[in-house]
Amino acid sequence: MCFRLNVFFAVWFMFSMNASHAIKADDDHDKHKKYYEFHQKYDEIREGLKEALRLLSIYLPNAKKYALDLGAGCGRSTVPLIKAGWLVKPVDNAELAPIYMKKRCDKHHLPMPKMLKKSFNELSDNDFLDSSGNKPTLIVANNSLPFSGNAKNFSVLWQKIVNSLEPGSFIYCSFFGNKHSWVNKHEHKLVFHSREEVRNLLKEFKVLYFLEEDREDLSVSGNKDRWHLFTIIARKL
Repeated sequence: MCFRLNVFFAVWFMFSMNASHAIKADDDHDKHKKYYEFHQKYDEIREGLKEALRLLSIYLPNAKKYALDLGAGCGRSTVPLIKAGWLVKPVDNAELAPIYMKKRCDKHHLPMPKMLKKSFNELSDNDFLDSSGNKPTLIVANNSLPFSGNAKNFSVLWQKIVNSLEPGSFIYCSFFGNKHSWVNKHEHKLVFHSREEVRNLLKEFKVLYFLEEDREDLSVSGNKDRWHLFTIIARKL
């Protein structure tokens, strides 16, 4: 009898775990869909990326135009880069990301770049290289680094980013500040930084653009949140 009960509870536990994972996957699917559809209506290039391209044209006018877009999503950075003549490797493991990126590429009559479907934790050093083994001239990470899972994962990812850039190469990225309303409230484990912590991360870079924002704005869910953000353009020393 005891054995049968143990088997029953083991089967019940496995079923419950699979069901909960399925529910979470469906929930993530719906959230990504809402996020991508929200951003599909925005076609203009972000001011930060526009500034990064302007600075690149000054500092590295003859550099190889290869960019890595971490957390590329629906292509809000990837597509403007392609239009500007860059070879882009988009990285995103969300199921819907390539679908919505293709929609954006089709809208602009551009070829769909091959997306690397890996989580940040799965990235190897070689994943940062192009097909010829070249390191990126530009790494883009717009509103994606905070989703690296925890402080340890972020540190590993950040070191890979630093190591993948040659001296003179650029990074355009953003961080969630420690006054963000999602601190300790978001269902995902996010990584937040103070101004001093962001500055410390950039010790191996010459900072060309540093914007701190602390404002109220609507999130994709329609809630009004406090957005504390740092947007950075920096050049590897």
